[in-house]
Amino acid sequence: MSGENLINIDTVLNADVGQALRAMRIGGGFTQRQLARRLAVRIAWIRRRERNECQTDPIEFMRWCTACGYHLQVVEPLLCGTEPKREALKQVKKYSQKFCNI
Repeated sequence: MSGENLINIDTVLNADVGQALRAMRIGGGFTQRQLARRLAVRIAWIRRRERNECQTDPIEFMRWCTACGYHLQVVEPLLCGTEPKREALKQVKKYSQKFCNI
């Protein structure tokens, strides 16, 4: 995984999250089995999220990004968005300050 992979959170919040997760996994060069090992979860956990069969919370999303070699690009205009976006942004910023350097 050379170079820096960025994903814009606004894009994710306005897209199919499962599709974004799958694209990051594939872009990072991982199979579902390999990613499950990296995240210490079962393959079914990966599959359910890629198929949008269950919700992915912001912390799970950040772990997925990190495991696949991606960094979230948080943009300030998001602060003017809807309440769910603002709440998601708060959670992402809180997580990133605690566990990541993004």
